[in-house]
Amino acid sequence: MSDPDDKLHFLNRLVKKCIDRHAPLKRTKITRPPAPWLKDPEIIKLKAERDILQNSARTRKDDQKWQMFRNARKHLKASIKVAKRDFTQKLLSSKKPKEVWKVIHRILHPNPKRLTCDPNKLNTFFAATAERTLGITPSEEDEHEEIEKLIDSLPLSNRKGFDVRPVRYEEVLKELRQLRNDCSTGPDQIPVKMLKPVADILASPLTNIINTAIEKHLFPTAWKTARICAIPKGNQVTNEQDLWPISILPVLSKIYERLIY
Repeated sequence: MSDPDDKLHFLNRLVKKCIDRHAPLKRTKITRPPAPWLKDPEIIKLKAERDILQNSARTRKDDQKWQMFRNARKHLKASIKVAKRDFTQKLLSSKKPKEVWKVIHRILHPNPKRLTCDPNKLNTFFAATAERTLGITPSEEDEHEEIEKLIDSLPLSNRKGFDVRPVRYEEVLKELRQLRNDCSTGPDQIPVKMLKPVADILASPLTNIINTAIEKHLFPTAWKTARICAIPKGNQVTNEQDLWPISILPVLSKIYERLIY
């Protein structure tokens, strides 16, 4: 193949087929956020003691045993509260912002209310951001002419041009291995965790695709498409203006961007 878009489409298809065969998606119901402080050895020990007392009280039906169980349960709840507070304070004082934000989003009671905005309305609203900001209404008829006028209005530059050199296999492999594992999955549905274990194999065809794109002076079409994630600006979401549009790009496009940069 000579077209980088065709090459990328073929590579994505092969990778997704491999992922579907070895690690197919499964629907999972999450009932509560994770609670790392419950893994504390002291908490685990108190839980075991509470369960023993509960079973003993149910078996003997003794008021004294039931009172011992209630005291153990009360002590366990107090210990969990203290452990949770200590865990939160320790983590929020960390100098690693990545870890702090991970806990904020996954543990510290995120808003359980679901967003019910119409996706079509959101698309229309987000796509018209530039028009609202600049106060213009572009049309397809004069778009080409307006772009030419804009280019002609730019000041002349005496700087010499530059060429983007082809990339090497070692450079692509390095960028693949340096991808963050917690990157969100883009519209190509290829997660980073599935790419890094086979980075040494994937780097070769990816190097070929990137060098073909550099040679033809273009950016692959599939890497221009983003998955838009709407993030609430606050607790109350009443309309489209209360949401931030976050663009999640394919992870492989980030490698191309970094190498060109």
